[in-house]
Amino acid sequence: MRASAILLISAIGASNVLGVAAQDRLSITFENIDIQERCFILSSLIDTPEFKRREGESFLEEKLVIDDQQAYEEFQKKISKARNMACKSVTFPSINFSQNTLLGNWAHGSCAAFGFKRTVSKDSEKRDILYSIKVQERDIACRGPGLKSLNMVTIPKLPKGYKVTFEPKTDHSGYQTLSLENGKTVARDWWGNIVPRRTSPPPGGGVFDVEIK
Repeated sequence: MRASAILLISAIGASNVLGVAAQDRLSITFENIDIQERCFILSSLIDTPEFKRREGESFLEEKLVIDDQQAYEEFQKKISKARNMACKSVTFPSINFSQNTLLGNWAHGSCAAFGFKRTVSKDSEKRDILYSIKVQERDIACRGPGLKSLNMVTIPKLPKGYKVTFEPKTDHSGYQTLSLENGKTVARDWWGNIVPRRTSPPPGGGVFDVEIK
């Protein structure tokens, strides 16, 4: 009986600890921001590898924290370089940066993807805002390009001393670009290192993250 009581108390204690941990993060209300992504080929900027960025090529970070009007206008100028000319004009939404912070979290799924689930939460003790994206996909077999989005949202003004963490984390380990150098095809990774040329698709299928020049 005593052993059973101890086990019961331990189970209750563990449950309470998990409950407290789960409550450490509080949900934050956010507003989806439509920047008319269909009018921009954002991947042409976001997929610019690090070694090309160092050489001066235009690029856009995958994770964005925009906290004032000047930074917002700079963002607009950047993505305008990737404008889809099929759109005659683009009007960016007005944002009150005295009360809001704009976040962007680039994510992409397979051809079976139909949307993105966005959640924003806060850990007051760690002074951390977490912006998480989960790709929503249908259980179907398909081939072709997948769904991509910068998933821009506004949240209440980021408090001083807080940082923003993004999920999923950026991962360029699968990137590879091919170029003709001195008459030979050379494969380079995200950082410009020469690597063995891949001959099989990345894990999970899909197409190479490859740029042929």
